[in-house]
Amino acid sequence: GFSAGASIALVAAADARVAGGLRFVSSFGGYADAERLLVDVATRTSTADGQTIAWHPDAGIRRDVLELALAALDTDSVGDDLRRRLAPIVSADSPPVGPRADDLAALTGDARSIYLLFTADDRTAAEQAVESLTPDLRARLAGISPVTVADGIRAPVFLIHGLTDTAIPVAHATLL
Repeated sequence: GFSAGASIALVAAADARVAGGLRFVSSFGGYADAERLLVDVATRTSTADGQTIAWHPDAGIRRDVLELALAALDTDSVGDDLRRRLAPIVSADSPPVGPRADDLAALTGDARSIYLLFTADDRTAAEQAVESLTPDLRARLAGISPVTVADGIRAPVFLIHGLTDTAIPVAHATLL
């Protein structure tokens, strides 16, 4: 698998229906943890050896991750409103500087959490926003996170990841 597809391939490789029949799994540039990837993309940082480092995700990846987050919301109208509020922040070259009070007042539930995530001015605030997502949404994120099922993979795994990857930070390979 390649990029996000590599992550889904790892999740699939842990499925008991196929785990015993695989000769190997090749993961090229995949993420390890969907929640952590959200924080990485939203804050434009990553962590390595316990240190937060600047990371510069491609503008297209920032937009795609926002769209995936919006797709998880219950209604299109909430997603449309949130997209209008967040698109300028996500498309900007500079990192977010924090939420706007008037925007926060208009949002509730997962929409509010997603807004707080994409406007977070540091990793701690972004991590808190992810932790405030509903249990259902967090369970869906865990379901597409290879780290949650890695111990179920029986085949040899080959991890390939570039240091300068602008879609998924190389630190995810270390987690895997």
